[in-house]
Amino acid sequence: DYMTLDRHFFSLTQILANDDWFQDLPEEYQAIVLEGGRRMSEAARRQTRIVREEGQNYLEEQGMEIYDPTPEEIDKFREATQEPVTDYVKDAVDDESWVDRIFEEADQALEELGYEEIGE
Repeated sequence: DYMTLDRHFFSLTQILANDDWFQDLPEEYQAIVLEGGRRMSEAARRQTRIVREEGQNYLEEQGMEIYDPTPEEIDKFREATQEPVTDYVKDAVDDESWVDRIFEEADQALEELGYEEIGE
């Protein structure tokens, strides 16, 4: 049996709050809420990494051959799949502008929070 580590893993961590409630908080409380969310997200990412590593070790012990592509191979994979998947999602929703907006907001959030891409 074979497995390729394509760095395609869904792990959602989020903090949700009513914007009116959040904006009514004093700045120092807003900072506490945001810091708590950031710490929770980091803890969840660490836990995901631990579970992934334990699972990978188990599969290797069972005889599975695991291939870890180079960064260049991952880039080629992304280039080949990003557009068709995005087009598929746009076809599946009523207002495709939401898809572009989600990508834009996600990119902005990743930049603002200083997160690296998954798998790095």
